[in-house]
Amino acid sequence: MLTTDPRARAGAFVGRAEDLAALDDLVRSGNQTVVYLHGVAGIGKSMLVGALVERLAETGIRALRLDCRAIEPTERGLFAALGTDGLESFVRALDAGQTVVVLDHYEVFRLMDTWLRQVLVPALPKGTCLLLSGREQPVAAWFSIGGFRGVPLGPMTPADAGLLLEAFDIGADDAQRINRIAHGHPLALTLAGAGILEQPGDLLAPRCAPAGELEVLRRARGHGVEQLVLGHHPVAVGQQVGEHAEDLGLDLDQAPARAQLVGVGVDDDPAEAVPHGGGV
Repeated sequence: MLTTDPRARAGAFVGRAEDLAALDDLVRSGNQTVVYLHGVAGIGKSMLVGALVERLAETGIRALRLDCRAIEPTERGLFAALGTDGLESFVRALDAGQTVVVLDHYEVFRLMDTWLRQVLVPALPKGTCLLLSGREQPVAAWFSIGGFRGVPLGPMTPADAGLLLEAFDIGADDAQRINRIAHGHPLALTLAGAGILEQPGDLLAPRCAPAGELEVLRRARGHGVEQLVLGHHPVAVGQQVGEHAEDLGLDLDQAPARAQLVGVGVDDDPAEAVPHGGGV
């Protein structure tokens, strides 16, 4: 049943129909042994993977989805999470039919990267696909494996960004204003939408700068992703917030703040600044 509560609808998977279809084709084709989905924090990897798992289940394909943040990065930890006592028993269990094994938040599991590539993947039976999803790009050694495919995930299209904000009961005009700053980044869009739910009729009121756009950045700062938003689009953002640094909590006399506004890297990796679970 379609809910009319915007808070409930805002947590649903929306948009990215082409991304979902392409990923679905890859993992069920039988031609790909390993599919590596990667993109910056908050870009929507986990939401896309969750939608894929649901679609696979609807068509009778078994999907084993693990959150690497909750697993000890060892062979013992992996097989315990899979409910088996070792590689041989795990491979035997996979012989039952086509299976997709999903390791989400793979960036925290990179200690196991070499073992996965050299031991687990060669042992996978035909019809099994390993789907890795994480913030970091695959190391070069993965590309030497037959049946490997890297899949970068970028921002949402303007149309999909509008669909996401529509779930917060935000109209098309206001959605365009918000997306001028968020540039299709799902987490930034979601944070802005959540702020508007909390303070309806206020955040998008016209002031010296579009308040909805400032709210995107304020909330992005609170989740550690301001460098993703500011750094990716320095000119557009600089024009909007250069005179409103105080509102955003940016001290332009400090080098890191200047770096954020002009898109220059700072010491911290912005992709690693997002708390676990902060992505969408």
